[in-house]
Amino acid sequence: MKYLSVGQEISLRDHEKRTLEELGECLSHAGWSLRSAGKSIVDDCILTGARKNADALYEVLVPAPHYRSFKKGDPFVLSADAFPFLTQERAISMLEAPSEHVSFRSPYEKKFLITAAALAFGADLKSPTRFALTWLRDNDPKALLKTEDVALFYTLKSRGIPVFNLGNQEHRIRIDTFIEASLKRASSF
Repeated sequence: MKYLSVGQEISLRDHEKRTLEELGECLSHAGWSLRSAGKSIVDDCILTGARKNADALYEVLVPAPHYRSFKKGDPFVLSADAFPFLTQERAISMLEAPSEHVSFRSPYEKKFLITAAALAFGADLKSPTRFALTWLRDNDPKALLKTEDVALFYTLKSRGIPVFNLGNQEHRIRIDTFIEASLKRASSF
């Protein structure tokens, strides 16, 4: 079972960073695998938490090698430009967003769109994420559709994949309840 972290460029307070690390660690112990966009401090904190579990499964999908200093050759980091050509072409066609959000003018923009599809559906485009986590300070319900990840968020919404904004207190409570239930199930085995 995969979940997705898609960080936004915001600054986090120390207690918010700890919350995200604890979330990543709890989800990992509950048997969830992290698929990370590797975009910001939000993703970094969740990934740090997940890595605290020695048995953690995670992957970081990025548009290009060395994106945000990720190391080429790291077995847990997959770069969109390393995907087979047919996968790259199919990836963009799987995005469900208005045409102005899935068009590209440069090869780099194309890599971001390929990465968006891989984040939603996996590098093989056959293993969709079950839910996504992000952190926005704006309580506007349409705030997700105003970010650079608009094609990804439109696709998640159209596929019925829940997106939890951890900057929203109600969403945080729902995630806490979900984690508690997941941990109880995992400990019953």
